[in-house]
Amino acid sequence: MRRLKNNGIDRYDELVKKSAAVSAEFNERLNKIKAIDTRLGEITELQKYIGQYGKTRETYVLYKKSGLDENFYESNRADITLSIIF
Repeated sequence: MRRLKNNGIDRYDELVKKSAAVSAEFNERLNKIKAIDTRLGEITELQKYIGQYGKTRETYVLYKKSGLDENFYESNRADITLSIIF
């Protein structure tokens, strides 16, 4: 009881009111953290795709310069397919 009074809480209804406010603030912060975590996941996925594109872009450029040669395509199918997806 002494601790409650030290924190300016003299009645039960004050305790309920303060605990509701703290809970609301906690939930608001938790929702912000979840939104940030979701965005970080999206950014991580984008970084992965950018890296894949960077690694395969040159192969696709060479494929186009080859006049879309079928033999070139077959020997570089994986890289060409990855570069087209992005």
